[in-house]
Amino acid sequence: PVQVVWREAPLALDELVLDPACGDISEQLIKRLDPRHTRLDIRQA
Repeated sequence: PVQVVWREAPLALDELVLDPACGDISEQLIKRLDPRHTRLDIRQA
């Protein structure tokens, strides 16, 4: 068997901006990162 190691891979980042004027920060995080609505594209894993 042969093992291939990809040494460099591009990493896409999304900046998450939270505004205290829009309510409690923890509530904003819960809404933004709720696994019922947030999915990872495993084709990009």
